[in-house]
Amino acid sequence: MNLTSAIAQSCNSYFRMLAADLSSSNVSPTATRFGLDPPPRTASGTQLIGLGDHWRTSPLRMARAYVELTRDRDQFAVNQIVAGMADSARYGTAAAVHGVLRSVGALAKTGTAACTHRRGSPGDGFAIVLTPADHPQLLLLVRVHGVPGSHAARTAAEMLHRIEG
Repeated sequence: MNLTSAIAQSCNSYFRMLAADLSSSNVSPTATRFGLDPPPRTASGTQLIGLGDHWRTSPLRMARAYVELTRDRDQFAVNQIVAGMADSARYGTAAAVHGVLRSVGALAKTGTAACTHRRGSPGDGFAIVLTPADHPQLLLLVRVHGVPGSHAARTAAEMLHRIEG
């Protein structure tokens, strides 16, 4: 497994290994560059990859960070991330999006994050979809209570179908 396939399949174990020796000071410059608040100084590697609820950001900041990411796709590492997002939308955890946006393509990332609802669940599914894949003009961020990210991607696909419909 490499970075591109780990993104396409939303493989937490790959990202845990990648972040095992990371500290907040390693991540802070990149977070700031993409308009995100830096993580807490005490954040562990697991928390730095989004597992747990110690490092939060607003949906607007997250959306802006993804837009900025797509603008930097000519950089090698960013290109691998964007390729993983394209693969996620085609056949990965966000494959439901492909059926709706087959002609224009999409970039997508799914994940499951800590639930913050009063009536808690093991986690909430998230999906972010940017379309068209080559030059995104639309960004959709979906959160669904109590389901994994792949289910949130199905909800996003249904919403996009109504928009495109």
